[in-house]
Amino acid sequence: MHTARLIRTIRALAVAASLTALAAHARADALDDGAAAFAAGDFAAARAAWQPLADAGNPVAQFNMGVLYEQGRGVEPDPAAAMAWWEKAAGQSYAPAQHNLALAYMDGQAGPPDFAAAAKRFTQAAAQGYARSQYSLGKLYLEGLGVAADPAKGFQLIARAAQAGLPAAQYNLGKMFRDGIGVAPDRVAAFEWFLRAAERGHARAQGHAGHRLAEGDGVTADPVEGLYWLTLAVRGGDIESEAERAAVALRVGADAQAKAEARADAFVPVPAE
Repeated sequence: MHTARLIRTIRALAVAASLTALAAHARADALDDGAAAFAAGDFAAARAAWQPLADAGNPVAQFNMGVLYEQGRGVEPDPAAAMAWWEKAAGQSYAPAQHNLALAYMDGQAGPPDFAAAAKRFTQAAAQGYARSQYSLGKLYLEGLGVAADPAKGFQLIARAAQAGLPAAQYNLGKMFRDGIGVAPDRVAAFEWFLRAAERGHARAQGHAGHRLAEGDGVTADPVEGLYWLTLAVRGGDIESEAERAAVALRVGADAQAKAEARADAFVPVPAE
């Protein structure tokens, strides 16, 4: 995988994870006030709520301040200021800050991309069970970026993130079982992990699950069920599934196609854990 594509694959801001409460009730109220203001688009109010807590050493507020500066919400965009806030929170072992620092190092926000520094921060967060970092670190081990290439270790890390419910990790675990990367090939396990990610709304995984159901690859063939998942994949923007969906629709007939469309209309993703 090209480096730029790898960065795009794992680049994600953990904004939602930042808007959580700490144990201290008064501080939790202020964090929640800031979260409500952020959600409403009142970034100045969010900053006003979080800044005093951040200055006092609250790692969640420090992380949130970093998000404001990185995204330019209520302030001028300032990657250096964002990283400075995340460094403060990471120094208190706050996993989302460690994760975002790793992403910043990968993006080259502190100079040329530094995958070794990214791997260090991902490792810190992954050790705390932070699924996004487990997945991202696993990708680095697969590609040998910032660490020595180790497909088996990459598989182990991505498997942990998949078991924690991260859809991107579940999808990638399906591919690793399919292709025998870091693990013995297992078509049944590949289908099962594609299906888990598909149930959480991952469009590419829906396409893979639909293909396998239509062709009986790792699962008993069920073209009607396959059409349902292929329909969801196409609706989710998976253009690679368009031709197969059309072909399977012709195989199963108009009635089955109408039922697949109706089921797709009612689809609700399983919440990510």
